Amino acid sequence: MVKNNKKIDSLTGLRFLAALMIILDHSNGAFFSIPILSYFALNHGVSLFFILSGFILTYVYPELRKEDVLTFIRARIARIWPAHMAALILVCIVLYQYVQFRASVKYFIIAASMTGSWIPIEKYFSTYNIVSWSIATEFFFYLCFPLLIYRLAKTWHWKLMLTAALTISIILICNAVHLPMTGNPDDTDLVSWIYVNPLSRLFEFMLGMCVALLYHKISKKMLFSFITASIFEILSFALLLWSLRYNMGYVLWYQNLNGHPLSTAQDLWFAWAGGSCLAIAVFILSISFQKGIISRILSLPLFVLLGEISYSLYLVHYTYLSYYGAHRDWFNSRMNIFEIYGLYWLIILGSAFMIWLLIEMPCRRFLTTFSFSLLWNRLNLYGGKLLLRSRE
Repeated sequence: MVKNNKKIDSLTGLRFLAALMIILDHSNGAFFSIPILSYFALNHGVSLFFILSGFILTYVYPELRKEDVLTFIRARIARIWPAHMAALILVCIVLYQYVQFRASVKYFIIAASMTGSWIPIEKYFSTYNIVSWSIATEFFFYLCFPLLIYRLAKTWHWKLMLTAALTISIILICNAVHLPMTGNPDDTDLVSWIYVNPLSRLFEFMLGMCVALLYHKISKKMLFSFITASIFEILSFALLLWSLRYNMGYVLWYQNLNGHPLSTAQDLWFAWAGGSCLAIAVFILSISFQKGIISRILSLPLFVLLGEISYSLYLVHYTYLSYYGAHRDWFNSRMNIFEIYGLYWLIILGSAFMIWLLIEMPCRRFLTTFSFSLLWNRLNLYGGKLLLRSRE
């Protein structure tokens, strides 16, 4: 297994920006409204996560041999499963009064196994920690990665086209059978297939892999000055902002024109899922060189730390947001809304840091170094010693 251990700090900081987009999107209006945020498709932060994941995995693992696949999968599970389980248990503790009526052992097992989004029915991917559907989708990408990375330099063309064709096919099928935008939790709908299901989001992950391949080819040739690199980064960031604004503007225009929300699969994909994927890809490439003003800001120690805990931050934020929603009157009678909002951020940042420090990092080290064969040998050795002592 060829592995690149040199980190790109700006991309670690970018992970926090992706998490921040989602948190602001979910919390806008829950405490108070920030009007300017409603003009941008902040839910495309999930697309940023997926594309960035494809880029980073391809950067870290430019080659993956057959004998290293299981080691790679174990490393990926060690990366996401411990924090995912910690967040799942946190939901059961903090929201125990509210998950009892819709939860069962079956759904808990599905949630814990990170496979909920593979089943395009709401009750399978939204039970317990509702944001964990994206972790299940990401886990699906990890399982696909050994196939996608194989001879990537020679096969990226048709793999990118194949994943794009897969997304288009799902969109066409959904339109042909007239799936509703959202429906009964026991039935399938457009959100389940277009926004949540990993098959329709695989193109974004593959796009990130292709951007990483491009980075590998040109990174040593791009001798940018600080000013030139800064202009490139600022322009690419402006393109991303425009794309986020355009997609949200399209949603509002459609609703005003037709008098009802989006209703077709392609509209949902552009507005909620991958409509900004090309702008995101350009922005990721621009800051991956780490030579301009934006990449230097994202490489600051504070942003790198926030990027490290961003995964846990993403996992826990909706749990506390739901708790506040269920006890809104109690909080509002004791604190003003800005104190509540500040407390909310202190709690989610503190919880994310503790999960990252005490669970995510130690478990990752343990799971990546744990050896069943070594454990078996030690048990045999210990058993042999006990047998000798018993004979004495």
